[in-house]
This record gives sequence, structure tokens and C-alpha cells, in this order.
Amino acid sequence: MSEAKVKSAQAAKRWAKIRAAVRVAGHFRIAGGHKLKKERLLGSERSNTGELSDPDERIGDLQLLMERIKESPIQSALLVTVPLGVAAAKLHWAPVIVFWFNFCALIPLSGFLGQATEDISSYTSEIIAGLLNATFGNVVEMLVVVMALVHGEIIVVQSTLLGSILSNLLFVLGSCFIYGGLRQRELKFSSKAASTCTSLLLLASVALVLPTAMDKVVRNAGHPEAEAHQLIVQISRYTSIVIFVIYLQFLYFQLVTHKDYFDTESVEDDEPEPKWSMSFSIMMLALTSLVTAFSADYLVDSIQGYAEDMDVSKAFIGLILVASVGNIPEFYVTMMVARNDKLDLALSIAVGSSCQMALMVTPFSVLAGWAMDVNMSLDFHLLQMICLVLAVLTVSSVIQGGSATWLHGSLLVGSYLIIAMLFFFLPKRL
Repeated sequence: MSEAKVKSAQAAKRWAKIRAAVRVAGHFRIAGGHKLKKERLLGSERSNTGELSDPDERIGDLQLLMERIKESPIQSALLVTVPLGVAAAKLHWAPVIVFWFNFCALIPLSGFLGQATEDISSYTSEIIAGLLNATFGNVVEMLVVVMALVHGEIIVVQSTLLGSILSNLLFVLGSCFIYGGLRQRELKFSSKAASTCTSLLLLASVALVLPTAMDKVVRNAGHPEAEAHQLIVQISRYTSIVIFVIYLQFLYFQLVTHKDYFDTESVEDDEPEPKWSMSFSIMMLALTSLVTAFSADYLVDSIQGYAEDMDVSKAFIGLILVASVGNIPEFYVTMMVARNDKLDLALSIAVGSSCQMALMVTPFSVLAGWAMDVNMSLDFHLLQMICLVLAVLTVSSVIQGGSATWLHGSLLVGSYLIIAMLFFFLPKRL
């Protein structure tokens, strides 16, 4: 074996964990630029060692599937919970067991969804790739939302939406600052893309706060509860259309007019990684989406029994537990990129994911409820709205400075833990 191939093999092993993390996470939840972001992770090793593999070597789809599974031992282990989750639901095991089996099952399934989407995107143009990642980037969360709407669990839907935003803004970003801050005295980053996302998050927060405030005003004015509820539902639906239009404008801003805000480095893709064929990628996307829908259905169906058995509120389950399904892989990815001093990328992952949830998944949930004749509204719990607005303002103030330390991260993580404790001790009737 030549010296170049030996160095190539060593480089591949050193970066196996990062590549596995990327595949577990599926993608970075930022529409467009996902190929470039992955190259930023691997580019330094490519430049030092040359080619990672022989370009003439081609492997089949099934062989590549097995290699990708082997690259991530965590993902491989969690795949066992997919059939166990189905069996637990069908055999009517304890709700706690059903919940946690299907919770763990959604983690590797989200990885396959992201990988299939990424491979399909590689056969398309940059703009279409961005639209595909925007559409399928949060498919796990959207399936959980749809299944919760089918079961009429409005509280779970609202708590999951808010919990995913807070988790990324406070816990994931805060952990990134702590980890990076312990390695450097001061963390420097470009704040253009993150500031844009936080501005949009603040707008989304306003759109969520106003229906909540209006509901309180209408009820205090003496209007019947049913009439006030229908009014808020109607306003929420029209507001969701406005938010979704703003999200489409954000995609145009990100993919067309201001791409430089989100792609701050220029990295050439010397050697593209192996990928599935288009037909196999589409089949994997369809099959994994179907399995994910069943796992999400069993997960949501077990929440009622889980809440009763464990004596916790549904708001806590949705805000902390269900919301973390899609954020656990992202947490691992941000830690890995922060370790390699890619603070801009880590910041984009955390803040961009929250922006995606607020501007796309939240209005999607209201519009999906409208189509299903379910009265899903933007009338969130008052305490939830206070937490959201304060979190967005806090993160925005940190990002605008262009620098942070481990203490900033500690404050963000501490804020998240306080919010978690508030909802853990929140009485069930509220």
C-alpha cells in the first residue's frame, strides 16, 4: 500500500466520528450550503492528505448503506429500538417503555432521512437542494406534530414547537460556548447569519405573543370561551400564512440574494463522498418516512399514559423530552465542530434550527390543523411566551457582540435548566 493511501486511511479514521455525527444529524437544518458546510469539516484533512479514496472505486447502494451504519455505532445500536418500539406498542407494554423505545427509534431514523435528502440534493442544483433540505429538514418534527394533531394533543404540539426552539437557542448554543470557551479565552464569530436568524425569531415571537395576549384580552372582556377560542384560531391561521410567506422570503434571501451571509468560506470539493443513487435515495426517503410516521404515532399515543404514570405534565414532556428528539444529534454535531474551532458553523446550526422551527414548522402545525379540522392555534401558554421572548432577546444580545466566553454559555444552559424545572413542577391543570 502506498504512503498516500496509508495517510488517506488514517485521515478517514480520525474524521470518522465527525462524519458519523453529520449523518446521525442528517443535515444542518440550514437550507442550502449543506455541502459546503460539510466540506468545512473535512476540508482541512483533505488538503493535508490528498484524496480520501480512489475515484475509480464504486460501491453499491446496499454496501454503502452498511458502511454508513458501521460508521456510527450509536446509530447502529439505536436501530434495534425501531422494531422494539413497534412491538411494545402492539403488545400494549407500559406507556413508559413504549415512549422511550420509540423516542430512541426516531434518532437513527432522522439520520437516514437526512442522509437520503442530502444524496437526492446532490443530484440537483444548489437552489433546489436548498429547497429540499428546507422541506425535509424537519420532517421528523413535522410527523410528530401531525400525529399529535391526529390524537388531539394540542398541548404537546405547542410544547414541542417551543421546546425545540428553546433547546437549540439555550442548551445547544450554550453548551457549544462552554465547550469552546474552555479551549479558548474568547470565542470570535461572524454574526451576520445568526443576527438575521435571531431577528426573524424575534418577529416570530411577536406573532406568537400577540394571539396569546389577545386571547386574554377577549376573555377578560366577557366574551364566551367558545367564541373567544374560535376567534383566536381564525387569527392564528391567517397569521401562520403571513409567517410562512416570510419564511419563503427568508429562503430567497438565504439562497439567492445574500448567500455570502451564510457561506463565509470558499472550499472546493475535490473528492465528493460516495452517495446513494437517485432511485435508492428516493426509496430510502419514502421508506424511512413511513417508519418514522409509525414511530411518531406510537410515541404520541403513549404520552397520556406516560404523564399519568410518571406524574408529570404533558407540557414538560413536549417541551423537554419530545422536543429533544431532533436536537440530540445536533447537539453532538455542534460539540464536534466547536472542538475544531468552527464557531460560525456551530452558531448557524443552533440558531438556524430554531429559525426553521419558528418560521416553518410552527405555521405548518396550524395550517395542518386547519386541513384536519383541528383547532390548533398560536395561543400558547403565557409562561411559554415569556420564556421564548426572553430567550430570543438574550441570545440576540450575545450574538450581536461577535464574541462570547464560557460564562455566556453557562448562563444560557442555566436558563434552560431553570425553564425545565419550572415546567416540571408546573401543576397539570395549568
